[in-house]
Amino acid sequence: MNASPAASPPPPPPSANDTAESTADAASSDRALRVPCYCEENAWRIVYRHRRPPRPRAGDWGRGEDGTEYRVVFASNGRRCLPYFRQRASPRDRPGEYVCWDYHVFVLRTTTTTSRRAAAAAKDGADETANDGATKDGTEVLDVDTHLSYPCPLDDYLDGSFPHALNPLVDPHFLPLFRVVDANEYLTRFYSDRGHMIKDGNWTATPPEYAPILDGAPIRNGLEHEKAGVEAGGCGSRSNLESYVNMSEGGPSEGASTDPQMEGRFGRVYTLEEFRAAFSGRRIR
Repeated sequence: MNASPAASPPPPPPSANDTAESTADAASSDRALRVPCYCEENAWRIVYRHRRPPRPRAGDWGRGEDGTEYRVVFASNGRRCLPYFRQRASPRDRPGEYVCWDYHVFVLRTTTTTSRRAAAAAKDGADETANDGATKDGTEVLDVDTHLSYPCPLDDYLDGSFPHALNPLVDPHFLPLFRVVDANEYLTRFYSDRGHMIKDGNWTATPPEYAPILDGAPIRNGLEHEKAGVEAGGCGSRSNLESYVNMSEGGPSEGASTDPQMEGRFGRVYTLEEFRAAFSGRRIR
């Protein structure tokens, strides 16, 4: 994601031993995973960290501990200019300030029971940042870029991040839309060479030190390319990021694909009210 770019020269290539997977596993907490302005990769590693079972078996990637479900959410709008409050890109002591992201990505977690990790952490007296676990039933947001609590109840997150949505004078073009993607599909299919973060030969934000996530990239050996997979015009030569960020201002009727296979890959688009109703059960008045 981009706000106000600060150019820096490309760093040396990352070590082949440093991968998104290995750094996710090695991190002391979710918040330790944060790389500013690379929210799509932060979300990927958070999901990987939470959902990967110690001994993977067929089907185990579908849920986390104790049946917890994970989804990856892209927030943007047709203008690619989304006012976002309480982000760490703004000072904590100025809650009235906001940053305009072209897009932002966070993780949505729905759980029906307290996870074993959270229970163990609570017993040991660990703090909230360290345990990363679900502490109650319901739907929570995992966003390492917010000043709000971590994890944060969905309604609290939406109220804190988008207070302007309740103002009838706000231009609706600047209201958020949300593309909700199955976490398993995202882990399997997302790929990006980070080319969208390079402008005039310089990085607009310092990239992660681990290698880019490219496992989902189509193999270029004559096989059919993934539909809408390789984008042109700013998202790098090997990236399907645009397929997740792109959403129409019309909401699900225009933003979601009518192809069931494509909807499975790249999810569905919701307006704020639809998103809240679908995942928290509360509607905006």
